[in-house]
Amino acid sequence: MLKLGKMGESQRRVRKANEYLEADDLNSAESWFQEALALDPNNKKALAGLGKVARFKEIKDRLSKGLAFLEQGRLEEAADVH
Repeated sequence: MLKLGKMGESQRRVRKANEYLEADDLNSAESWFQEALALDPNNKKALAGLGKVARFKEIKDRLSKGLAFLEQGRLEEAADVH
């Protein structure tokens, strides 16, 4: 019974994490996905969610760098950010 409780609680945390992901609150989403995995290390949705968070953070970082180069008029460097 305890295992089912932990799995259910893990799924609840995944749902909450996905709400934060939809709201573009990547740090909160990441925390909730990690909590879900702490309760159920085999939670595939939590693992996939962490992967999404990592990809979105990487994309946001690249966009930020590219925009900074554009604002400085450094067009070649902006084009090379990928």
